[in-house]
Amino acid sequence: MPVSHAPSPLLEMLAGITDPRDRRGIRHPLPAVLGVAVVATLAEAANYRELGSVAADLPQRLLHILGARWNQARHRLAAPSAGTLRRVLIGLDADELDTAVGS
Repeated sequence: MPVSHAPSPLLEMLAGITDPRDRRGIRHPLPAVLGVAVVATLAEAANYRELGSVAADLPQRLLHILGARWNQARHRLAAPSAGTLRRVLIGLDADELDTAVGS
């Protein structure tokens, strides 16, 4: 999906957040997970299940812009699941996220 775009200020800011996950087994880049969470929240997702549902329905072009990973088996970009979104969001340092978003 060759789309050239400059990194958004939002994704640049999210890239500076410390990833709370163990490096083994990470499938989705942290900025992509957080970007999907932001988009899903703006789409009025109110809980983790809804975050996952909105994420699963995001268009491929938007997932590409957010930096989603390529799923070789399905030949398409993969959105993080509700479980991944939940684990990442719960594990974040809230003060660090607040500082990054507030700046």
